Amino acid sequence: MKLDRSRSYAETIGPSVARYHQDGRDFDSDGNELAPDTNTAPPASETRVTGGEPAAPAFTEAVKRKPGRPPKVAE
Repeated sequence: MKLDRSRSYAETIGPSVARYHQDGRDFDSDGNELAPDTNTAPPASETRVTGGEPAAPAFTEAVKRKPGRPPKVAE
């Protein structure tokens, strides 16, 4: 079944294969109906990339800032 764009439908936003929703059914970005078990995203453990990523640098010193505008003086 294809998505009927002449009738109302919802756009799906988030980690899901489905892009549209109509009459309780999910559809992909081309408008083709998805099987009930394919409309969820894979678990995070399957999508996470491991190894080869540089670790975030650890900051040991405070960040030195340039001098800014002098503080206002109350008159």
